[in-house]
Amino acid sequence: MFLGKEVRIFFRGKAKENFLELKKRDDKESKALVKSIERIIEILKDNP
Repeated sequence: MFLGKEVRIFFRGKAKENFLELKKRDDKESKALVKSIERIIEILKDNP
């Protein structure tokens, strides 16, 4: 929440498809990318 308001992050088009594909994969590089993306999402939610 930012200033008492809910913040939502949306992926559009190919970004959404690719992110979902990365989450399905089990290799080390994919897991690292997913973890980094999710960390950035949390940062954006805290301070857009």
